[in-house]
Amino acid sequence: MTGDLPPENWSTDNESPRGVWGPKEDAMRRSRFSEEQIVGVLKEHEAGADLAPLCRRHGISAQTFYRWKQKYGGLESGARGG
Repeated sequence: MTGDLPPENWSTDNESPRGVWGPKEDAMRRSRFSEEQIVGVLKEHEAGADLAPLCRRHGISAQTFYRWKQKYGGLESGARGG
């Protein structure tokens, strides 16, 4: 019975078809926001903007905001310090 075997393009390691989503290293997404835009959002909050409306306006979650704050909080004028 030939129905017992998986198709030739079926991967055995992760049980998903090969080539559908491309190589695993291509799985990392690029940000929709540049570093300058992220710093701008953080500066809006520093200037006194409430978090919930700020996140809604920019289409981000509070978790994303706090992740950006941790990563980019010390940036000045878009230049990343070492």
